[in-house]
Amino acid sequence: MELTRTVLKIEWILLLIFLVNCISVDGQCSGKRCGECIVSGPNCLWCKQKNYNETRCAVEATLRSNGCSSGDIVRHPVASITKIKDAPLQDGGVGVEPIQLQPQEVKIRLVPNKLFRWTFKYRVAENFPVDIYFLVDPSYTMRNLRTQLANLADDIGTSIRNLTTDFRFGYGTSMDKVTLPYTHTTPEYLQNPCPGDSSLTCAPPHSFLHRLNLTNNVQAFREAVRATQTTANRDKTEGLLDGVMQVAVCGDKIGWRNKARRMLIYASDVDYHFAGDGKLAGIVRPHDLQCHLAPEGQNMKYTHDTILDYPSIGQIRKAITDNNINVIFVIDDREGYKNYYVKLNPDIPGSFTEELSTDATNILSIIRTTYEKLRGTVNFVNEAFQNIDTQYWSACGGRVSQTDQRSTCSNISVGAPILFEFRMTLNINKCPDNINERTVRSSIHPEGLEDRLDVNVEYICDCDCQAPGQAVENSTDCNKQGRLECGVCHCNDGWSGDKCDCDISKTQEETCGQTTDGVNYIICSNVGECQCGKCVCPADYTGDYCECYNKGCGGYIGTGELCNGNGLCQCSNCVCNEGYNGTTCDCPTSTDACTNNNGTICSDRGQCVCGKCVCDDNNYRGDQCQECPTCPGQCKANQDCAECVGFKQGKLSEFDCAAQCSHVSTEAVLPVENITKCQFFDDEGCQIEFTYEYDEEFKLKVVVKDTKTCPPGPPDATTLALGVSGAIFLVGLLLLLIWKLLTSCLDGMEYKKFATEINDPKWGFVKEPNL
Repeated sequence: MELTRTVLKIEWILLLIFLVNCISVDGQCSGKRCGECIVSGPNCLWCKQKNYNETRCAVEATLRSNGCSSGDIVRHPVASITKIKDAPLQDGGVGVEPIQLQPQEVKIRLVPNKLFRWTFKYRVAENFPVDIYFLVDPSYTMRNLRTQLANLADDIGTSIRNLTTDFRFGYGTSMDKVTLPYTHTTPEYLQNPCPGDSSLTCAPPHSFLHRLNLTNNVQAFREAVRATQTTANRDKTEGLLDGVMQVAVCGDKIGWRNKARRMLIYASDVDYHFAGDGKLAGIVRPHDLQCHLAPEGQNMKYTHDTILDYPSIGQIRKAITDNNINVIFVIDDREGYKNYYVKLNPDIPGSFTEELSTDATNILSIIRTTYEKLRGTVNFVNEAFQNIDTQYWSACGGRVSQTDQRSTCSNISVGAPILFEFRMTLNINKCPDNINERTVRSSIHPEGLEDRLDVNVEYICDCDCQAPGQAVENSTDCNKQGRLECGVCHCNDGWSGDKCDCDISKTQEETCGQTTDGVNYIICSNVGECQCGKCVCPADYTGDYCECYNKGCGGYIGTGELCNGNGLCQCSNCVCNEGYNGTTCDCPTSTDACTNNNGTICSDRGQCVCGKCVCDDNNYRGDQCQECPTCPGQCKANQDCAECVGFKQGKLSEFDCAAQCSHVSTEAVLPVENITKCQFFDDEGCQIEFTYEYDEEFKLKVVVKDTKTCPPGPPDATTLALGVSGAIFLVGLLLLLIWKLLTSCLDGMEYKKFATEINDPKWGFVKEPNL
């Protein structure tokens, strides 16, 4: 019983996991067309069933549960490969170009998110061309190698000829930059860098000399080696990397063949200068990876040794790999420098480090064994495929059961074909909209060789039911106005709807749009939807473009009524009653409130706006702009009249006062409301106050206070003297009274003491002493 419950629990858990997984995958599936759907996920399928109202893009379980028949479920298309160039493998020979890779070009139609496998062959061809360039250190300590190369030239040719009949040799020497501190630059040293040894005459120093183009003339190779004189530099480290760079990038001058295995034999007995060392000579310009060889006599000389810094290891790697060159470092290790080059091998693909014997006699075996090792090893690489993961699988000529993920095979026999499986997965969830971006071109090639297998990839972004053979143009199911594709109508231009029954020949801008600038359109006022060329408006909106909002008029917040209760709201605009205007009908048109008693509007100093005066100048105020509290000169202009009318004084004569000051009167108390108050001081220093205002007819009226405020006059000398004398007398009298009072008090105290002593009965008696 307990076991049964446990099993049921496990089943429910598994079912729950399955459902959750289905929901999760369904959420990844999307697309309005079949092709978009199947690209969106590896398990996404499409239902092409007619009249299917559920989501057409989902996993198979969902489609089936929603009623899509099995025959209407569209599955992923099948990837395919077409061989464009498929010449058979063949050996090389006179006038025959070897073919080691088959096919040479393919076209692949790749399904997104599905693994696709295909195979190609590789076979080491007999008589495959080989170009060997010897880059030698021309120092005194490397003289044995040069001697052996010259003596063994025929033997080296014979040994290589046993491996391939199509070979060529090239030759150059590389020492160091001809500048301090790497090389002595005195005239004597530049002529003979070995002046201390009378028995040895050295050639002028050089950075790199290309002495012999790649040739099958062994005699010319031998003579070029024998003609090499010893040279020297100042420091122990040498600059052979400058030579390596020029050999790699100067292909047309060196003579590298396009279809040949390229080998560079680098021979030295010391370590090397690299990027950054040039700073010691003030050479800071990085190497540009360009060829800089120019003729010098019968040779070609590197011209930029004092201009460009030494190349970096990364630059050497790029130059070597870009030009498919295999570097063999042949090092005389008597001073322990071999390990410097061993460390370079991981950084420079296809490179090896071999030890040169003291007498250099093993150079022949080094060349032969290295070539056999290179020929018997293949490592496939490819340029990156955009959005595509790639893998190489091979048994390397063994049993199929030994097939494993690998791109390298070793110990390959000449003439024995090896099969490689290339696996590709296109990782995209959406195909590019641009058709030209749905193709990718790259190539597969053996590292260090020019053989190429060009691969053209085309993304399969459409289902079979989208192809012309299955899709129906102008289908009756689509009102003859659309293409029936995978169960869905895709309408022609000018039509829309599930059945293409909605004429939209005009654009939304033309049928449902409004514009203010002729460029930008607003569709259905941004509140409705344009359906079949008409705006479908939500509640409270009307109009051809949903532009009328029946609650969109202003004035509602302030008064509680739309249009302030002075009009009707029509299509979001207020239509005002008679006597009102403004966007919210809040502006009366009557000017009654702005009219003075004399009939002028705003005293002719303003405009009547919405029943209120807006004065033309900030100097005026009042309901009818009748006041000017800040007008300059009014107080000043009426001072003379105020003096002559109020106090019969001032500059104006009696005649002038009567003629000019008829508007001035006097009052005991000045008015305080709606007036402007003025004050000034007359010649006697008295303050005179008056006010002015404008009456209803805008006539000036001035009222002068009939009294003026004057300062007190100067004090009288006699009065002042009497006052001071009286004050002194009073102070003296006060002091005398105080003295008299104090003396009376003291006398009283003395008398009281005397009276007390008189009344004492013992007063006057002296006590006799006791005898």
